[in-house]
Formats: sequence, structure tokens, C-alpha cells
Amino acid sequence: MVIHEYGNIEAEKILVLHPMLLTGAFAAKLFAPLSDRYCIIAPDLSAHGQASSSEFVSAENEAAQILCYLKEKGYTDIALTFGISLGARIMLELLKDDDIHWNCIVLDGAPVYKNARFLRFVYTAVFLSKWKKARKCKGFAQKKMTALFGEAGEVMGSTFESMDEKSLRNIIDACSRFDFYPYPKDVQQRMYFEFGSKEIDARQAKTILRRYPFVHIALHKGYGHCQYMAAEKKAYLAILEERMKRKV
Repeated sequence: MVIHEYGNIEAEKILVLHPMLLTGAFAAKLFAPLSDRYCIIAPDLSAHGQASSSEFVSAENEAAQILCYLKEKGYTDIALTFGISLGARIMLELLKDDDIHWNCIVLDGAPVYKNARFLRFVYTAVFLSKWKKARKCKGFAQKKMTALFGEAGEVMGSTFESMDEKSLRNIIDACSRFDFYPYPKDVQQRMYFEFGSKEIDARQAKTILRRYPFVHIALHKGYGHCQYMAAEKKAYLAILEERMKRKV
């Protein structure tokens, strides 16, 4: 893992954890308009970006590295903790540590499954098939993903081609297992789950509310996985700013 800091280093902290195949720098772009007022902490998770040579072992391992960094730097009060997809899964591990105050917690497209064996089997088969093709035909994944997702696709394709098989399998495993840790009420009240109504993870909304009755859940109609955030950046950032102002 390689951890970057952007913006006003002396100001309040925003921690942003990117999704699979993107990077900390790319995820931090969402917060560029706030860079004069906040310090944006944006790790490159293992097997991504500048940490592409390191193996992704588990969500727990990634969280431990982030916590070590925050505590060494004395960052014990985080204004916003923002996790996207894989980043949200890792964030759920971070929240188990109560030495740090997580003021506002936003999880976009969080994969929250107790043990999704079938989903894990399908994703492993699909991703490995595409990965093997990408490894054989260098530049193919980057070209295809760029056509689909523009600038983000260029980064995603490059990451996918460079990722090793073990990291890929471990990421899929991390996103299909979660122990539903018993977060206290005050932490739940600061948690916001965001889903597109069309994404498969949105089906977990009822389970999340059953396990965590004090969290907030938003379903964005007509959008898929993390698409609302990408399509409505300005409005989304305004929502995040408003939430950061609330104190629980």
C-alpha cells in the first residue's frame, strides 16, 4: 500500500478508499473542490497504482495498514471516511477501531455479504477468464475499458492487466465475506450506505437494516454500481459536505 495526501495538509481529514482497479489519486479527484479546506488522504490499495507490485491479501490486512498510518501521523479524528465498492468493504474493517473518531462514514456500493459462495464462484470464474485474456493481449483491457468508462477505464484497464492472480482472487474473496461486526449505535448513526437501484449489492439493503437499524440507506433510482456518484459529481459532493457538518 502507498498512502498519498492532497490538499491542505494541516486541515481536517478526509479519507477516501478507491474501488477495485482504480487508484487513490483518481478517487481523490472527487474532492478537488475541497482541497483548500481539507486534507485528502487517499491510499493506493495493494495491487493498485503505485502499490501494484504488492499483493492484496485481505480487507483486514489493508485496514491494519491504514490504521497504522493514521495513528502514527496522529490523525485520530476523521471528518469523512468515504469508501467505494472494495474501498467500502475495507472501510467496514476500519470502523471496528474505536481509537479513531469517524465523524461521517459513507459507503458507496458496499459488498456486504455474510458468505456469498455462489457469487464468489461466479465472480471468480468471470474475472479470471477476462484477466487471462487481458494478460495474453496487452492493451486489450485498457482499450476496451477506456471505450466504456473514459479516463477511469484507462486506469482500470492498466491495473487489471498488471494485477496478479492471487490478488484478484483475494479481492473477490474479500468482497464476498463480511462478519457483520456489531458496531455501536453511535457509529451506525454516522453510517450512510449508497446504492444504485440496479446494482446487485442493493439487494442487501434489508439485511443491512436488520443488522444495523440505525444506519442510513439511499437507493438511487435508475443507476448501477457507483454510477450515481460518477454521473452527479457536483450534487454528490454537496451531499457529502452537508453530512460532514452533522455531529452525532
